[in-house]
Parts: sequence; structure tokens; C-alpha cells
Amino acid sequence: MSQSIAEGGECVHHWMLSAPGPDGTAATCTNCGANRRFAPEASPSLRASKSRRARPAERSAGA
Repeated sequence: MSQSIAEGGECVHHWMLSAPGPDGTAATCTNCGANRRFAPEASPSLRASKSRRARPAERSAGA
């Protein structure tokens, strides 16, 4: 059985993404050739703020 086909006979998509645009990102499956568009993120700054969040301060063992 091919790795690109699931048990149900459907493609296990491997998306090749184009450059993102204001209306989303176009993608093509490298296995079956299907096309789809991924919606744009709400705000590019949201992604940056999530990855830069500070971790909660660890409590010392004596406190």
C-alpha cells in the first residue's frame, strides 16, 4: 500500500504551500494534485506574541 493512500482509500495530503497572501495561502498536494487555500492568520503579531511568552516563574523549593 502506498504511503500517500490511507486505509479508506483517501489521499494522505502533503501540502506544498505558496507564499502567503492577504487572502490566504494556496497549496497543492504533492501526492494527488489536490488544491486548497488555507485561511490567513488573524494577525501576524499573534504568532510572534505566542512564541515570545515568558514562562511562569518557578517557585523555589523553600518557599
